[in-house]
Amino acid sequence: MKVLTYEECLQYINSKNEMQLHEDNEEYHYDEKLNNTHDKIFRDLLTDEEEAIKFMNKFFKGKKQLKKDDLEKYSNSYITKEYKNRESDIVYKIKNTNTFILIEHQSYVDTLMPYRMLEYSVEIMRSAMNQEKVKSNKYKCPEVILIVLYTGNEKWNVEKEYKRITDNGFNYETNGSNSIYNLVDIHDYITEELINGKSIVEKAMAIEKCKTEEELIETLKKVITVTKDEKGKEKIRRIIQYILSPIIGKEQVEILLSKMKKEEKAMAGMLITNLMEERRKLIAESEKRGERRGEKRGIKVGVINVAKEMIKKSIPIKTIEEVTKLKEEEIEKLKEELTSA
Repeated sequence: MKVLTYEECLQYINSKNEMQLHEDNEEYHYDEKLNNTHDKIFRDLLTDEEEAIKFMNKFFKGKKQLKKDDLEKYSNSYITKEYKNRESDIVYKIKNTNTFILIEHQSYVDTLMPYRMLEYSVEIMRSAMNQEKVKSNKYKCPEVILIVLYTGNEKWNVEKEYKRITDNGFNYETNGSNSIYNLVDIHDYITEELINGKSIVEKAMAIEKCKTEEELIETLKKVITVTKDEKGKEKIRRIIQYILSPIIGKEQVEILLSKMKKEEKAMAGMLITNLMEERRKLIAESEKRGERRGEKRGIKVGVINVAKEMIKKSIPIKTIEEVTKLKEEEIEKLKEELTSA
């Protein structure tokens, strides 16, 4: 979900030529900022052990459900040199076992995912392996469960199976599952089901599914309404702060959060609607101003073209000045451009 701010809309309509150049530069930074914000939302949620357990119990069916205190954060350094500048992913260890769970949030399609996951898996195993016992045939290596939580707009089309990313010239057959990682894709789930799910992660996934402001407004209202416990409400407030601050401003978000704390859910929903409506009006006004600037710019371009034709015909600068209303310096500059072309 992408929603441009009012300031970004003004930048967008600044000028046709400048706009294209600005978009090429600004879009990258905007996407990077957006992805970092959304990564932070899910990282904050999934580093909460209680939320992580709810997430795993919902999307992965083991022989038994994980319970409170079954997980512990795995803090050993396992990131390789290639990934030393990346934030380490969320890694848990199931207590009293040698089983590790890595959760990676992805807000865009990454074709390198299977290779990264393989490398992460080997590094976690290496860091947790008992180097003495491994020499015994009876020793069992640590198990690493790899989970990718994908919340991007594009279709996830990256291979999961090891066999499909290797050059299998021998065409061998394997027994059992050949998957490198497990994928949780928000597009595979119904929004209402996510909104009413037990975990805040599911509600955040529902918010991520929104494609328009209208969907975002309705989803936020529903999420606010169904979240009952105070701990969950605080997490929802943080999500709203992350998502809405770039859109409606920090000051307005603080007003909204204040309403929510007072249990004024209906008022909070109305406030979101009103703020979004006000923002739409501002964007419409900026577009009109942009059209007017575009018209003036078009007239200016036409005058410059006339001046160039007059210069080519060797018409005196004073005459060109009188006809086009351009300044002498401007005409001289055009003349230099034509001479050097």
